[in-house]
Order: sequence, then structure tokens, then C-alpha cells
Amino acid sequence: MRLSEVPDVVRRTLQSSQYGTWVIDDVDLYESPDRVWYAIEVEDPQSEREATVRILEDGTLL
Repeated sequence: MRLSEVPDVVRRTLQSSQYGTWVIDDVDLYESPDRVWYAIEVEDPQSEREATVRILEDGTLL
């Protein structure tokens, strides 16, 4: 999935988080009976550290 397909509120949450300047490697959508969330894999271009940021569809950072 492309970041452009993610709701604006999710993109804004990512951009305002500590990972906002990191490079996005992958975006996945997950659905369960009680919630929908996005798992966004990011990499720090300076240190090459990687992280997965999980954000609910309403923009709440998990």
C-alpha cells in the first residue's frame, strides 16, 4: 500500500511523531472486528535504524 492511500489523519500523526523525518519502507493495513490500523515501517536515514509505527485509522498512535 502507498502512503498516498492512507487517510490524511494517519499521515499527519506519522509526520508529527518522532519518526516524521524517517524514510517510509512499507505500509500495511490491518483490520480486526473492533479496529482498523496501519503498520508503517520506517528507517532512519542517518543511523539505518528501523521501526514499525502503528496508527489507528482515527490517527491515534499505538
